[in-house]
Amino acid sequence: MSNNKVLTGFLHDSPPHSEPAQIGCNHNLLIWISNPDQQFELFNQAWLLFTDSTLEQKLNAGWQQFIHPHDLNVFLRSWREAYTTQAAFQCEYRLKRSDGQYRWFQCHADLRPSVSQQFSGFIATSIDLQQQDQQIESTRNNEKHLEGLMNCSSYGVWDWLNPKSTEQWWSPRFYELIGYQNQEIESSMDTLKLLLHPDDMEATFQAFEEALSKNTHFDLEYRLRIKGGAYRRFHGYAKVLCDQSGQAVRMTGSLTDIHNLVQAEEELKIAKQEANQAKEYKNHFLAMM
Repeated sequence: MSNNKVLTGFLHDSPPHSEPAQIGCNHNLLIWISNPDQQFELFNQAWLLFTDSTLEQKLNAGWQQFIHPHDLNVFLRSWREAYTTQAAFQCEYRLKRSDGQYRWFQCHADLRPSVSQQFSGFIATSIDLQQQDQQIESTRNNEKHLEGLMNCSSYGVWDWLNPKSTEQWWSPRFYELIGYQNQEIESSMDTLKLLLHPDDMEATFQAFEEALSKNTHFDLEYRLRIKGGAYRRFHGYAKVLCDQSGQAVRMTGSLTDIHNLVQAEEELKIAKQEANQAKEYKNHFLAMM
């Protein structure tokens, strides 16, 4: 008998489209259902796969062999107390996996829905705490890796989460590029206005508005006043994110310091001009001889 059919049979007293019917097919959760007589009626497919057992093995008291001996009494005590009080409960225990290894689980048991409003037992979900911890640790490592990449890169990252607000997020590298410690000054469009060179103000905000209204890229060079008062040249680039209706809801971009590059290009341009002038002077001098 399939898990879905077993679940349907045991939830005959549940309201149509109730939560148990919806979560019964979620193989990411270990689920069990009990009746008012303290008997288990269902262990979902995830339970059976995790323990490599059959439904027949689980029913009655067969399930107890899969809980760590040191944790079984704790579970049974919580179980019996919940039946006495007819209240939801939670507990933690180690469950034997198909390879013989024990894994820590957290069990959340809620009252089983009933059309008659009578106590009908419990429906519970068990979450693998070790897997959850690994996922959290993996997420933290990814965040640290991303932060490291942003800090080591030559550009700063900024995020305008809501263009209707002035609030933004600037990466630590962004702050470093303009001479400040991380979060030393407010990260917002208002702050950007204060840092922008007056001669670049109009063109910069016109480019922002055009990108948001036309859903195009923001791509512009402008000068910002860094800490200490000097201005440096930067290149800003950003993409616009739109909702389903085509309205701009977010803009994410980067800031690159191009001051030395621009200076070098200007110096090279001047050097070429001086070289051409010197050549012309030389030719003119030779023509006079």
